[in-house]
Amino acid sequence: MFWKKDEKLRQDLKETKERLHLLEKDYHSLALTIQNLQSAILAMSRNQDTVAQDVRTIQEMVAHFLHEIDPTQIMFGYSSSRDDN
Repeated sequence: MFWKKDEKLRQDLKETKERLHLLEKDYHSLALTIQNLQSAILAMSRNQDTVAQDVRTIQEMVAHFLHEIDPTQIMFGYSSSRDDN
């Protein structure tokens, strides 16, 4: 009877070691996945910074254009600039 308990404990230990091994493999896979996600998020944030800079540049160009244009030129189709007036 003692040997049956001993055999059961050995089997439990073997199963536990196998589960532990599988969990370690899963942990390693999850760690790699998290690292890849972190890299992707970092790349996306850098891309968004670049897009935001481009939008600011375009806004500055439009604002400069609108500041320089004379509304009467648009309304009446004059080709002269403000400096000619």
